[in-house]
Amino acid sequence: MSKLSGPLFSLSASGQLAKTLVFAKWKGVDYARQYVIPANPNSAAQQTQRGYLETALAQWHDVSSVLIALDKTNLNRKASVSHLILSGFNQYVKMYIDSRVAGATPNQLFNTIEAAVAEPDASITIATAAATASVVLRWGTSATSLINIVNRTEGGAPGVLHTFAIEDLVAGQVIFYECYDSTASSVRTGGIGRFVVTA
Repeated sequence: MSKLSGPLFSLSASGQLAKTLVFAKWKGVDYARQYVIPANPNSAAQQTQRGYLETALAQWHDVSSVLIALDKTNLNRKASVSHLILSGFNQYVKMYIDSRVAGATPNQLFNTIEAAVAEPDASITIATAAATASVVLRWGTSATSLINIVNRTEGGAPGVLHTFAIEDLVAGQVIFYECYDSTASSVRTGGIGRFVVTA
């Protein structure tokens, strides 16, 4: 990719030139590249991958398993600590596709509720689209160091509501948490939540 200053002796350029060059701007940088028509063999593998993307999009917009504002905030925070430049939506789709490619059928995580976030204990509840026992919570005092593992308070019985108790908290602490699908090969989470413990 060529970076340009004053392409074609102008201040900026965009679009294709004689089906030879394409001029564009990406993240504020002008560039030029060769004009190409992308191949689309529409192979079985491509169709499978496109199916994963379609399912992820459908789940993001699902009107029964609704991702509430807190879920989307948590997914944005999860994306912000990634080594990639992603939005919460991109992170969500990536987690679903990565899980499917690895052989898992990940469960939809949604409707996160932070309840009673006062010392000494906090309660976090998250819903799943299907009954499962494979939801775990990890927490810590940094978004990148979630070192404490909490199992569900309702035990190992499969369910669609999963409640976790974070114990021994002190007023003023900032707590980060992540509910995740612990099914083998799944990397799907409800994002990284954050709350301040009250007195």
